[in-house]
Amino acid sequence: MTANGLSSSQLILQEDGLEDAQRSRRVEFVVVTDAEKRLSTILQEIR
Repeated sequence: MTANGLSSSQLILQEDGLEDAQRSRRVEFVVVTDAEKRLSTILQEIR
């Protein structure tokens, strides 16, 4: 799992063009798997 802070790279702006600091504070979580490798192995085995 990885966590990426988005507040500095993807700001949320207010109607006046200024940053909405409270809404900009957010984190994206990504689950990292080896699914592609496993699928490739399975496909090679059934061929």
